Amino acid sequence: MPIEVGDALDFTGAEFRDWWLEAGVARVELLPLTATANAAVAYKGAG
Repeated sequence: MPIEVGDALDFTGAEFRDWWLEAGVARVELLPLTATANAAVAYKGAG
């Protein structure tokens, strides 16, 4: 699942998840929204 930022680089959902877990969040969910859009949700507390 690529994460796009304007005209910048595309990142996979796995890369996004790894960055957030390295930053210390408790859990990350990768959610499909539409055929071309996805969401990544990071949870700060235990969960």
